Amino acid sequence: MKKRACTFILSIVIVCSLLSASVFAAGEVFTAQISSPDKIVGGRQFNVTINISDVTQGTSIACFDLYLYYDKTKVVPLYRQTEEALGAGYLADTTLITSTPNSSAWEQATLLNTTDGYYIIRLMAGDTGSANSCITSSQGLVLTVPFEAVTVGTDAGALFTISGVTGANISLNPITGLGSTATTTVLSHIDPIIALGSQINTSTVSLRFGAQYNADFIPEGAVVRNLGMVLYPEHLLGQAPLTVSTPGAVVMTATGIANYDPTKTFYDYEQIIFYVTINSVPLQGMNTGISFKAFYTYTLGGVTTIVYSEKMTRSYQFVHDAVYGTAPGGKSGDNTVIVGPSWWN
Repeated sequence: MKKRACTFILSIVIVCSLLSASVFAAGEVFTAQISSPDKIVGGRQFNVTINISDVTQGTSIACFDLYLYYDKTKVVPLYRQTEEALGAGYLADTTLITSTPNSSAWEQATLLNTTDGYYIIRLMAGDTGSANSCITSSQGLVLTVPFEAVTVGTDAGALFTISGVTGANISLNPITGLGSTATTTVLSHIDPIIALGSQINTSTVSLRFGAQYNADFIPEGAVVRNLGMVLYPEHLLGQAPLTVSTPGAVVMTATGIANYDPTKTFYDYEQIIFYVTINSVPLQGMNTGISFKAFYTYTLGGVTTIVYSEKMTRSYQFVHDAVYGTAPGGKSGDNTVIVGPSWWN
């Protein structure tokens, strides 16, 4: 089996090398579309996805090759070929292939250049003469390439670029494709719990506070007990710290999450977004600043610890003016959080 695979991959290198030296017809007939996470924290692993798409109607792609450039100062490639080298450093493998047309057999030949920061990735269908195996306008191919973000001193963008996209159709006639780019921001730091800000609902005169919990940044071995939020009017709080023990403060624990997925348990989530809402803000309370902090509680080694976000203060009027720029109005609705008259100044 290994001998067959080696012979097959050598054919990819030979065919694609011949195609690279050919004169290509004008116009691109497919796209190598790259995508990557918007943000990643230094030291974390992530995937870059390449989707062969936008194939011109009537075109059947039997093989292709591309260059994937990455920012070597901000990310490190994790894919390391494990089989024997095949001419000019190309190695036989199928690791990067996530899906193929009609689940047909495809194989790759890959060359990694860490000095200049790029992969050459070459792929060919197991049966290049079969339309069932070829990439078409209705049957694509997806590659997944793993990287690790480098820990950086400040937030910085890591650029990924696909170029040099060429290939052959089912008749092994040369074709060309479009490349693409994607950028992932490598973060120097992210807090485990973040206050996101506020939104309003003018129909219920509601003020909603949002927070985000980042599971990757809790201490190893810790058991999370709850997520929640503590709220109190800024004019009543004064210079006192805002905690779950602040007299008169409303403390709410999350009972549902905005990005809920029924297939996941709590510990499957990398991030959880949750909200607390005050309904029926009275007219005299439109300008009252409500201070809030998100928090999570965890237990480690028999010790329970509460971790807070930075404090944020928002009023209904402030959020309304930021969105609409005019005076608020609306009707009363049901209370999600019940607060007393002393809250409003």
